[in-house]
Amino acid sequence: SLYLETLLSLWQEYVSIPTCSMLCAALVDINPDVAERCQRFLHPSNVLDAVPARTVQPVDLRAPKDQDERRGLLQLFSTYYEHARYHGEASIKPCPMIGMVVKSWSAMNFGEIRLSVSQCSAIGYVLTHHGSDVEGMHLDGCHMSDVGLAALSPALVTCTKIKELDLSFNDLPDADVLASVITALHARLESVDVDGNPVGDAGFAVLCNALCQCQHLRVLHVHCMHVTAHSMPAICDVIDQCQQLVELLMHGNGVQSTAASHDVE
Repeated sequence: SLYLETLLSLWQEYVSIPTCSMLCAALVDINPDVAERCQRFLHPSNVLDAVPARTVQPVDLRAPKDQDERRGLLQLFSTYYEHARYHGEASIKPCPMIGMVVKSWSAMNFGEIRLSVSQCSAIGYVLTHHGSDVEGMHLDGCHMSDVGLAALSPALVTCTKIKELDLSFNDLPDADVLASVITALHARLESVDVDGNPVGDAGFAVLCNALCQCQHLRVLHVHCMHVTAHSMPAICDVIDQCQQLVELLMHGNGVQSTAASHDVE
């Protein structure tokens, strides 16, 4: 399987048996059969003989196809990151298998998985080393909070090919970090979804200043952000500056639909 191959790649490339045992423990929740095979490979009495280096047959490396596989891959990302932290990031070379998985997953999606700050840092570590070709980042409903986004953002802003950014419903009341991410990625952004982050009118103005730089923006979702009619000038500036904008959705705010429609027109 994809996860077995990743595990064996990590072992063969650079990590210790105890570290692979940690990865194996993570695999139990993904696929018990794979975990059992890994345990046999890693048993002290046969680990040197059971799987000669480079004998594992290649598998079809692909993006995870469902929520369970996404959770499993997140566990591997987290263990990969913790290993780097323990041994010192400078001494760890990137894992080729994880790199190939990320490359096949052009739009990274951990939507609807509640992310801890540590998991945000793990995703950031993977993006730093393997995220140069990522074109979409879907982290909707992850409840990462401002602290989680702050941990992820230094890596996220280096992914300059991102066209789709979904950070909706992440409990982000502070618009500053959110705006800094949009500013850093503005050159290619075509779709931005920040629904459900209660930034209020002041934060929304900061966010709109960043959005005005997105000259290729086509889709913008700003539902339920606790904004009022005071924010209409800011969103009108976005409409004026983003000439390719074709879809703007901002329901669930403190703006009457007739007034919003009039101003947008």
